Amino acid sequence: MDMGKAKMLIDGKNFRVIQCNCWSSDERIQECDVSGIDVQVLSTVPVMFAYSAKPQHTLELARYLNDHIAQVCDKNPKRFIGLATLPMQSPDLAIQELKRCINELGLFGVQIGSHINDWNLDAPELNPFWKACEELNVAVFVHPWGMQTNGRMEKYWYPWLIGMPCETTVAMCSVIFGGVLERHPKLKISFAHGGGSFPGTLGRIVHGFNVRPDLFHDEDTLQFIIKKFGIDKVMLGSDYPFPLGEHHPGQMIEQSEWLSDEDKEKLLTEYKKAQEEWVTGHTGGSMLEINSVVGVILTSYMLWAATIKYSNMFNKNGKIINLVLEFIILILPNILACTLLSNHTFLLNLFLISISTGLIYTSSSSNSPNSPVDKKKKRRKWDKDSDDDANLEELLIKEKLDNVDEKENYSKLNRKPFLSAYRSSMIILTCIAILAVDFPVFPRRFAKVETFGTSLVKFLYISFFRSFVFSSGIVSARPFLKRPENRFKPFKGQLFQSVKQSLPILLLGFIRLIMVKAEYGKHWNFFFTLGLLPIFVTICRAIQKYVRFSIVGLGIAILYQIALSFYGLQDYIHDSPRTTNLISANKEGIFSFWGYLTIFLFALDIGHYILPLDPYYTIRSALELGFFSNYWKKKNVKEEDEKRVVPIIMDAINFNGLATLLWSKGLRFKL
Repeated sequence: MDMGKAKMLIDGKNFRVIQCNCWSSDERIQECDVSGIDVQVLSTVPVMFAYSAKPQHTLELARYLNDHIAQVCDKNPKRFIGLATLPMQSPDLAIQELKRCINELGLFGVQIGSHINDWNLDAPELNPFWKACEELNVAVFVHPWGMQTNGRMEKYWYPWLIGMPCETTVAMCSVIFGGVLERHPKLKISFAHGGGSFPGTLGRIVHGFNVRPDLFHDEDTLQFIIKKFGIDKVMLGSDYPFPLGEHHPGQMIEQSEWLSDEDKEKLLTEYKKAQEEWVTGHTGGSMLEINSVVGVILTSYMLWAATIKYSNMFNKNGKIINLVLEFIILILPNILACTLLSNHTFLLNLFLISISTGLIYTSSSSNSPNSPVDKKKKRRKWDKDSDDDANLEELLIKEKLDNVDEKENYSKLNRKPFLSAYRSSMIILTCIAILAVDFPVFPRRFAKVETFGTSLVKFLYISFFRSFVFSSGIVSARPFLKRPENRFKPFKGQLFQSVKQSLPILLLGFIRLIMVKAEYGKHWNFFFTLGLLPIFVTICRAIQKYVRFSIVGLGIAILYQIALSFYGLQDYIHDSPRTTNLISANKEGIFSFWGYLTIFLFALDIGHYILPLDPYYTIRSALELGFFSNYWKKKNVKEEDEKRVVPIIMDAINFNGLATLLWSKGLRFKL
């Protein structure tokens, strides 16, 4: 290696001298900027396929090359997309490495040679590989290699000028004549260099395939390709960094006299322009419409509850069938509300309510209860006078049910299904919107708006995070209720415990910062907000000895609003230029945190009232220190009871929480 150059050797002989743009990502980015290239696809040099080596040796080389490409792409995710190389002489090892590259390294496709030693691409040995590519939805890029380089092909760059186009044609014909596409109709495959000699010999190939004697001849290959395959099927490539490609990609198209301005626009910028138009210029919809769409989750849950209580549908089937039924009742209506039935959500809500009402009315008129628990008349009253720990059920709620075990019923009544239903509903709607937003079936008025307007996607996305914080605040009241004495522990111990609790979430925040673009500024993401909440809540506990959490939250909200309205904080957040200063670089995340903290503190106070069966419990908790811990010890919710109060599918979504949302975002990015 010398002065930014290096020699490539094959069998100890000099193959070619390459420049540093073959290995330097910084050099590539600089040259891409000069050429006006936004994103470049990276793949290994074909002479490094090493198909003739021992399979295990080729696997080790492939892993090294793939790891390097993945590192470069991870370092520059907006500029590079990576393709893997595989030990194709061993299809089993190739599939093994393919799965690693797609599932672990995050590469988007694979580059293979035009043949694998003595195998053409239709070789039976390769069938498992094609099947794996189809199942993984992997893009396959075929590049010619192994051309004849001696004898008559030795001069004038014939191996590249003639040999490569011929190799590509052989590869394409092998895929077509060998039935690879018939066996794997969903296979995504592309061939380098405009298909090589294939377009120029298409007439002969068609004649050989269909015994049809029509030949085509054209002077301009690009014009011929566009004519035969359509301008929408042609994609600009550069062959960078090798000398046969255009040094200024797109220059030939721009200078072409036979291409119209419209066709040039399609070839050069139409796709980028279409994408920009797809995600910009939206004005949003009305709040009435958004409430109608969101209302479907309530009416579908109402239908599920009515079905559970007033029919035997879920009692007759196994878990798999019940899961399918829950999907049809709870998930499918919301998918339809966001897509095909987006213009008829009012009627959809009315339809779901009508079915629920019909079930209730039919059950009432028939007077044939299905469950002794659900159908018995209940009498409740608050008992504020009893303080006897031995009569815990009487202290909280008196339930007198005929022929029903009190403790069994007590454990059911003690469930809080609305929390699980609330959290999972927000996750369901948000994930549907995230996954559907890029498809035409999703109305553009529901997509994000860039100016003032109401967007379903933005509404759900923001509501999800606020709902997540709100419901987390409610649940966070449990330690105070379970052990009220905890709030009087030393401040240092509480602070240490909260920092310890936050570390895993903050670690996820740093991992997300490294892997993807930040959401609230240059570095900040929602994990940082979640991770810092317990720490600041602990700080607020010092004040909470004198006033309630909600009062502390109200004070923070008032001070925050004063700073926004009267001290220029709003103008600073919206209009000030972003600098390298950490606060300026992350101003959205840092200053939105105080709003989330306020929500969390209010929810924490609310949790003291809605989690106990007796809402007056917290008023007496200071006098009855430690009492509620006994209540929690006696509480024993059985697994079979959980199904009755929360749908299985909602409980699973709620349990996975943020992981479900992150999965949907990752899937959308991959699609």
